[in-house]
Amino acid sequence: MIISKSQTANMLGLSRQRISQLITEGIAIEADGGINAVLTARNYVKRLQQKDPRPLPGGVPCLDESKARKEAALCEIEEIKLASLRMELIDMDSIRNRQVRITNAITKAMVQERDQLPDLLAGLSANQIATVLDERAHDMLERLADPRSEFWHDVT
Repeated sequence: MIISKSQTANMLGLSRQRISQLITEGIAIEADGGINAVLTARNYVKRLQQKDPRPLPGGVPCLDESKARKEAALCEIEEIKLASLRMELIDMDSIRNRQVRITNAITKAMVQERDQLPDLLAGLSANQIATVLDERAHDMLERLADPRSEFWHDVT
């Protein structure tokens, strides 16, 4: 199959300039005004398999490893951007602010409840006081558990 330099570059993930270099090196095979994709791919794979995977002397960084790290980092950045666009990421500041509003609302409700107790409990026996406190606590917990209750209208 004969393809253009651009198509070959896309196929191998290289630049057109690098394809020209591979032609000069005899790895990319020109044919009928284009490049023989099958022979070029075979030659390129052989070339990659022949590369020495050992680190370069004198602490010189391996360009393939550097490119791989850079590509991995760029891919991770793109995944984060995509997740952000999909609204899969949660802004921690908004979580903290909402938590503060919830805590403040619960505290306010508890203080209001405490302030009402003296009038409610005046003149009641110990058993009656226990019953009233249990009922009030149960009611408050029910309101907290129900996201449609009026309690949550102040928080959101």
